[in-house]
Amino acid sequence: MNQTLNYRGNPECASSYDLLGLISLASRDNQAAQQFFDEALEIKRRYLKNSNPNHPDIGDSYYHLSKVLMHQQKFAPARRYLLKADEIYSHNFLKSHERRQDIARYLNELNNS
Repeated sequence: MNQTLNYRGNPECASSYDLLGLISLASRDNQAAQQFFDEALEIKRRYLKNSNPNHPDIGDSYYHLSKVLMHQQKFAPARRYLLKADEIYSHNFLKSHERRQDIARYLNELNNS
């Protein structure tokens, strides 16, 4: 399915990969979701890291990847990605932001499991 976009590395395609990842995650196709989110993250890091290493779009990719890993019951890497996402979000959003609240809840669940 990655080949259908055929724009690998195009910064404008990162959001398309994210959307395909979300669709795959909702369809419980964790392997495809992870591939799409990995591609989105690679593009975002390549094009956003120099201008803003704490860009919330990079945090979104880590957050989405953590959800895939939680579905796969890979809790240690999921926790690492949640922490990376929260670190990035902490530069952009207050603790009361919905995404940061979600991360706190997921981390609490992972710590209690």
